[in-house]
Amino acid sequence: MRASETRFDSVRGFLMVFAGITIALLPVGISISGALPLCVSEACANPGVAHADEAAELPSVESLLKRYVEAVGGREAILALRTRVASMRIITDLEWDPPIYEVDTLSVYGTSSGEFLVITRTPRGMMLEGCDGDEEWKIDLAGTVFNFHAKDARDRWMTDPQFPLKLRHYFPHMEVVGMDVWGGDMVFVVETDGKELHRLGFDVNTGLLTRLGYNRELRDYEEVDGVMMPHRVAYSRKGGSSTFVVDSVAHNTEIDRALFSLAK
Repeated sequence: MRASETRFDSVRGFLMVFAGITIALLPVGISISGALPLCVSEACANPGVAHADEAAELPSVESLLKRYVEAVGGREAILALRTRVASMRIITDLEWDPPIYEVDTLSVYGTSSGEFLVITRTPRGMMLEGCDGDEEWKIDLAGTVFNFHAKDARDRWMTDPQFPLKLRHYFPHMEVVGMDVWGGDMVFVVETDGKELHRLGFDVNTGLLTRLGYNRELRDYEEVDGVMMPHRVAYSRKGGSSTFVVDSVAHNTEIDRALFSLAK
């Protein structure tokens, strides 16, 4: 053991094999909050950067993506999904003053070529967000119509049936920066845009994508048409959470493309 490593009071770890690489994990005393890279040397003086000695122990982005695709059903099964039609609920539970508990419903239509329509029905009215492949548009609760750019590629898990194959497209600057424990599970942490809140988490044991950012947890993977899909996605918020629950989903249903056009 290197002298710098002996400075830790004790080491708690376990060995696992990932892609043929043996990895020693987690000395006691390293924070597991905030998705900071974990290592066992003085190179952790700047925890926001994956250092060379740690990086040598981590899988590559490509190996993580390949394992994820295999875990959900494989490339061919994913490529067979051309369209998606789904019904969901958003359950918002916030301990505010006054408290907020609301259940909204969503109708989701999407294609593998990037078109989508999400209809959100709330007690206050209906909101529509769509994209015809080129133009993205929105009609808010007040009925105001405007163009917009989808603010977050992390939301495409619900509209794109081939999402697992397109992480490189949606997150072109991915970099494996370490390992951490999120929600009780050990994950490989992947940087996407330099913002800690947006880091992805891939479960060390299953290979599944379990985090789309530190505060978005993908749960309850179930097989639909040969591909595993999360059926509960919890967005943690100040004072509580908003949770997407998938009630039904079907693929390769014929969809009139005019549905995605604002003119329609």
